[in-house]
Amino acid sequence: MKPITAPRRLHPRYFERSLRFPVAFIYLSIFMIVLAQNIYTNFGFSSFTPLHLAFLGGGFTVLILLEAAEGLLYPKTPYFWLAVLLTGIRIIAFYAITISEPTGITSSLMGYILFTMCFYFNPLSILPILLVIVYTFYLDFGDEILSKQFEIGYLYEIFSFVMFYLFAIIIRWDDRVRRRNQALVNQLERYATNSISLGKEEERNRISRDLHDSLGHQLVAVNIQLQKAVAYRDIDAGESQNAILNAQQSTNEAIKELRQTIKDLREFGEDAQPENELENIVNKVRENGLKLEYTCSGTQSGFPELTLLTLKQVIQEGLTNIQKHAQAEHASLRINFQRRYIRVEIEDDGCGFLPRKANKGDHYGLQGMQERVQMVGGRFKITSRPEKGTKLFIQLPKDIYG
Repeated sequence: MKPITAPRRLHPRYFERSLRFPVAFIYLSIFMIVLAQNIYTNFGFSSFTPLHLAFLGGGFTVLILLEAAEGLLYPKTPYFWLAVLLTGIRIIAFYAITISEPTGITSSLMGYILFTMCFYFNPLSILPILLVIVYTFYLDFGDEILSKQFEIGYLYEIFSFVMFYLFAIIIRWDDRVRRRNQALVNQLERYATNSISLGKEEERNRISRDLHDSLGHQLVAVNIQLQKAVAYRDIDAGESQNAILNAQQSTNEAIKELRQTIKDLREFGEDAQPENELENIVNKVRENGLKLEYTCSGTQSGFPELTLLTLKQVIQEGLTNIQKHAQAEHASLRINFQRRYIRVEIEDDGCGFLPRKANKGDHYGLQGMQERVQMVGGRFKITSRPEKGTKLFIQLPKDIYG
């Protein structure tokens, strides 16, 4: 049997991030480095007045702060007039940078402004602005292009405008896909939570029926026997004594039923701790005569309820299989709660089997364990040889659907 490996899953915060902000930060950082190099090489910083430096530094500071602020508020889209205001602030910052530096390369920042506008407004409404800018560049440098005297920098600026526009469209599409995936993940988590709640409700109903069918009947029997004892007390002392003994026996059985019901309620209660449930499973196995070595490390804090429920189910199934089929004297159960996973190892010294034959209608319940593990995106691996025992390796993720 080959181990089941879940596909590589993405962290849940992946769906909340947009590529817009990394692209903008990287572009602004590279642009500032290139601009500083050009100024230093061709003019020198000594030629700058404090006012020029204030306009230049202030313009870039405003652009970076706007990106940082919007990144914290993402994915909320600003209202129309707020979007207009943000665009206006960027244009003012662009103008401050342009008038304060002598190289003339800051005109390519217009592509960055178009890039941000595509996330405020429909990109189709931005397309005419892009075409106007490209046409303006053609009017300014068209003669130089035809006479082969124009510099490659002009072509680069036109190319950067178009690429910024295309990047914005691609990132908008990517953001839409991410949000849709996040919505699907949230829906799956709600389904998982509902299924757990339904399972608990079914268990409560079962316990309620057991109380009615077993404990209720036992108490009725006790009442009847006591009434009989009272009725025969003066007529037949022996029969009265037998009725009392029968009532005592029924009482003992009722107490036993009540203890089992209370135990079940604790196991399936809302505040039941997984560590306690696992201890109960281990104790039951030891009471049945199997020498079981049990270790548990780490904390279950932060793991989804569905993962912890799956952990309990597969461990219970695995230990039950050992008792029923393995003919083992010793077994071990090791559980390790890690930061991102729960790792489980179940090993026995029993008769073993050939895993490749376990898929064909076997009674070991391995297929059910695999399906439970796979449902939460975990891994399941089994190694076994005849007369050499069996070892199960199970890995359950903390992030089920990320």
